[in-house]
Amino acid sequence: MASFREPKYSLVEFFERSTEGSKCGYCGAKDRSYSTGMWGYRLTVMDYQHLLHRGWRRSGKYLYKPIMHQTCCPQYAIRCNALDFRPSKSHKKVIKKMYKFLATGAGDEKIGPMNFDQSHKKTGPSDDSEDEADEEGDVEMDCIQVEPGMHMEDPRNKPDLNEVASPHISDTPAPAVEPDSTSRTSVRASRDTPREFPAFETKCSKPQQFQGPQMKKKDFRRERARQKLLDRGLDPDVELTKRQATSSFPPNMASLLDRPLPENSKHVFRTRLVMLDADKDPYFESSFEAVYKIYQMYELTIHSREAERPTVKQFSRFLADSPLQYQLGMAQNTKEQPVYGSFHLHYILDDNLIAVDVIDILPDCVTSVYFFYDPDYRYLSLGTYSVLKEMAMVQELNKRFPEIKYTSLGFYVHSCSKMQYKANFDPSSLLCPEKYTWHSLTESLPKLDIASYQRLGDMNAEDEDGKVSVSSTLILYKRVLMTYEVYIATLRKILRPAIAIDVEQARVAEFAYLVGKKCQGRMALYCDNAPINQ
Repeated sequence: MASFREPKYSLVEFFERSTEGSKCGYCGAKDRSYSTGMWGYRLTVMDYQHLLHRGWRRSGKYLYKPIMHQTCCPQYAIRCNALDFRPSKSHKKVIKKMYKFLATGAGDEKIGPMNFDQSHKKTGPSDDSEDEADEEGDVEMDCIQVEPGMHMEDPRNKPDLNEVASPHISDTPAPAVEPDSTSRTSVRASRDTPREFPAFETKCSKPQQFQGPQMKKKDFRRERARQKLLDRGLDPDVELTKRQATSSFPPNMASLLDRPLPENSKHVFRTRLVMLDADKDPYFESSFEAVYKIYQMYELTIHSREAERPTVKQFSRFLADSPLQYQLGMAQNTKEQPVYGSFHLHYILDDNLIAVDVIDILPDCVTSVYFFYDPDYRYLSLGTYSVLKEMAMVQELNKRFPEIKYTSLGFYVHSCSKMQYKANFDPSSLLCPEKYTWHSLTESLPKLDIASYQRLGDMNAEDEDGKVSVSSTLILYKRVLMTYEVYIATLRKILRPAIAIDVEQARVAEFAYLVGKKCQGRMALYCDNAPINQ
């Protein structure tokens, strides 16, 4: 087993905020999306967790934060309390569909091998409109078009910063289809011509009897349940009270998803967690080609990326690289595998890889970076199924690590229909873009109906994490780790113009505020590319 050493500090490079907007990945508007970003050379899981709490997300090693009050489609960080999560009827349908498929092969006729060269061409509408609606959300598990230039190569050569001359730094703790209008026939009868009415035959052999007001379905089910209990000699009031008390507890998602299959089941399904490090996990290298092939098919089919086929390099930078450093969890029986870090969760059906969930396991949540699957298996609504799997994972991890309670669902965009599926996972909360506090999604939705950008928190609340002191910022300059004061003094010695120093001070101050006080003192800012000669 490889050893895991927690880094003493995180190392990032902050990019100056661009005044030019980029194309929005949600509404398609040009020059309307704004964000700021930084490059993560290495990042502790605790620091990345704090960044999530200030509205940051990662794509590969690139970290980005939407500028909420400027961008056309504000993106609110959303998380769901997995411990209190209750699957809806549509979620249970997905689970039931998967179980029937595995147990009896129901749906096998909708799943078959697809010619890869033709897989990106649409063959016609699906027979299951509900499944298509579910998969709309899967396409935008996290909209990869949010971050401008994400699929572009970084123009600079990143230096090797594994070895840095530095003083001792103490360890830190750890989606009703309307009928086609062309198919409708409008017949206008002339007022002067008498209308002829066709004769109809009644299908009833006997007249219908009046049965009084129709009973509601839920009342009918309740009365049927009471009658069944009476037939068994049980007191309906007592038994129904017991059932209500039992149902008040959130269900164990693992028991729903991993329900035992019959011995003669048609298919076998399992998952495998793989670390994104060939030296620490041999499965990463051995499964890389299969994972990339599924990603390529997914992009060509679901996203119709015909013009540019995803390359291995682009895939690696997006979904196989991560700045997160693996860390052992502070609990018993964890020596066999590190708990926190970046992983590929493989979905394996009959020994064949069919889907991959790229996830980060952090000290308080499991967050999905991106999910992709073999388009042949779209019938199974794997996108929704993957979120349910993440809920189950959090519930199981919570037994050993009580601080892990949430499933981070990325960004919620109220103005984008493809992203509104995330509101179906309850109870969820949104992050206030100004006070950086979490607020109930249900209570926040009426505000977002009025305006897409809203302060969700109390106007008088304080952003405690935003109260930073620039002087405590760590700077990595010329491969030497130093304090902010030493860095500024060093710049003055090389005769840098005063106005340039003021610009650099403002840049560092913006960085400190955006990452917050909890990260500022433990995250080193790489400044070798600072514009010294201006």
